[in-house]
Order: sequence, then C-alpha cells, then structure tokens
Amino acid sequence: MKKITLLLSALILTACATGTNNSSSSQIGQIAFKKAVNAKCSAELDTYDVWRVGTKLMTKSQQKAVEKEVCSCVTQKAPYNAANAVVNSNSYNAMVANAVAGTINSCLIQSFK
Repeated sequence: MKKITLLLSALILTACATGTNNSSSSQIGQIAFKKAVNAKCSAELDTYDVWRVGTKLMTKSQQKAVEKEVCSCVTQKAPYNAANAVVNSNSYNAMVANAVAGTINSCLIQSFK
C-alpha cells in the first residue's frame, strides 16, 4: 500500500509541476488511477475464493495470463464505478479499493468462462 501511495504522490506532484493544461492533467490523473487500480487488483486477487479455486490447477504462467486479463478488465471498468468520487489522499485510497471490489468478481467470472 505504501508503494501505491508513493507512486500516486509522485505522479500527482509531476502533474502539478509540469504546468500542463487541464486536459493533460486529467489524462495523468486517469493514468495514475488506472495504475493504482491495477496494482490493487494484483495485490488482492489471492483473497478471492473464485481466484483460488479457478487457478488451483494452473501453471504459474497460466495464472499470470489470467491475472493480467482480470486486472485489465478491472482497470477498464473501475473508473466508471468511481466517477463521482472526490480525490484527496484519504478518499483516493478508498475510491481505488471500492472500484476494485466492485469489479473484480465480475471480471474473474468473465475470465473463467
């Protein structure tokens, strides 16, 4: 979690220091959010029963491929679940956690079909 916070802080500070227009800043924020969601997804995947059961007989490379597919799905869908959140250091982490929790099960089920 500290790594995610440090990464996000660095990205936000970089965005502030560049003096870019709102469009570029918005894109940087979206990229930072997606990276945080992807990292959170990868970190929490093992806590889901669907993941543990579904990958029990898979090789490590197969697990990595499915993890990439699931977390990519979560990363794409999560911003829609978090569209109304206000971004500050406390609510940002909660927003990322809620976005991941709200989409990871559906993406797991989709990947195991």
